[in-house]
Amino acid sequence: MGLATVLIVIPASIITATSYVLGKRTIPARTAWNKTVKKRVAATWIVLSQIDSIKMIGPGSLPADKLHQLRESEMKQSVTYRIVYTVTHATGSSTCATPSIRRITDSVEYIKAADRILMIENDGSITSTT
Repeated sequence: MGLATVLIVIPASIITATSYVLGKRTIPARTAWNKTVKKRVAATWIVLSQIDSIKMIGPGSLPADKLHQLRESEMKQSVTYRIVYTVTHATGSSTCATPSIRRITDSVEYIKAADRILMIENDGSITSTT
């Protein structure tokens, strides 16, 4: 097993394990974030459907403050999903770089092997280039 193989197998194993862990965390994080989004959208719809009553009564800042709190909780809830999404994207990007690493290591192995090449002469004798 050469250097080129090791430099492919180790990153591939790490990326596979990372993808598995991230896959298990993505759906629950997205679901929790979607629940807070739905809660905020429902509250916004209620406020907008009663906007005339709110204007007549006068407590305009109270619904706005409540909606702002819901938006803040939504943003806090989204952090987990955003981190998982970012790491997933970074993992995918490193997967794309793996073939380039393979080409580089193949080139290094080729250069090392070139130092050990044996030459076959016209008379059938074998000579070493080193």
